[in-house]
Amino acid sequence: MATIQISCQEMIAVLDFRQYKMDVALNSNLDSQVNGTCDRGARPKFWYALKVRSCCERKVEKKLNTLSIDTYVPLRQETRQWSDRTKKISIILIPMVVLIKIEPERIPEVKKLSFVFDIFKFPGQKVPAKIPPEQIESLKFLVDSSNGQIDFKPTDFKLGDNVTIWRGDLKGLSGIIKENSNGKAKIGVIIDLLGCATAEISISDLKKRNQ
Repeated sequence: MATIQISCQEMIAVLDFRQYKMDVALNSNLDSQVNGTCDRGARPKFWYALKVRSCCERKVEKKLNTLSIDTYVPLRQETRQWSDRTKKISIILIPMVVLIKIEPERIPEVKKLSFVFDIFKFPGQKVPAKIPPEQIESLKFLVDSSNGQIDFKPTDFKLGDNVTIWRGDLKGLSGIIKENSNGKAKIGVIIDLLGCATAEISISDLKKRNQ
């Protein structure tokens, strides 16, 4: 079994560094309490999606950052070929959309900005739609880690929707969306006590059952 030896000087350095981190954390906490910015009193922030002017996503992002508003504009890398060179460029993944993380109380402030058209809402609702943080984190992971081309296709369908196939070989069949990606959905027909049969269907062949 290998033995790791640490000198007294190294041990003192480690302990000094740990003490330094504890002192920094303690001072930061005291400063927060003095300045009235203790985390316990901080207002919760949520993710929302802004609809903004075309080709202005990065400008909007910079402007919002100057207002101390957290933003996220996902980009995808695309290789462009010219006669004399090849170059990678950044392309906006979701055109005319800027994701923001703010307190609900600041929404009216954001909506007054001239470059903001609206804040996305769920159909039939008047309040801005909150985006689950895990979806934002998953999107960031996909964008940052994928080596392949990333595409984003808007859809009105979501997992669990009751849908009907309105054209094609399976026209008239109703079921529940089990997966939704790459312009196709997996529609599932549940058989109680037995399981669920699924089939891949083009999204364009589906409509919501209440439509």
